Amino acid sequence: CALYNSFISGADEIAEVPPPQPSLADGLAASPGIHGPELLRALRASKGTVVAVTEDEIAAGVGNLGRAGFCVEPTTAVVWAGLQRARNQRLLPVDGVVAVVLSGNGLKAAQAIDGVL
Repeated sequence: CALYNSFISGADEIAEVPPPQPSLADGLAASPGIHGPELLRALRASKGTVVAVTEDEIAAGVGNLGRAGFCVEPTTAVVWAGLQRARNQRLLPVDGVVAVVLSGNGLKAAQAIDGVL
């Protein structure tokens, strides 16, 4: 992911974006657009971080969230997969509160979800 690579390398601009690869999270497979530098600045100013997740982790996120009663599209499941990865890498505060926004309804991606579940 261009945002991840740029953030990790310390760049001020989003590196050249390669052609998107097929992904369950098709909403994130595209270029970060003109807001890439703003995203990088906001991440650094807030002492945030970026993690990258795999297609398998996205699929697991759809399933885990579905079993918990949340019907989300795969692009939204990236948030859950990223949270799990950040937790496993001990990037989250031990005594802090973490909020996760699950904004993409799975009904608009029924075919993609059906292939995952």
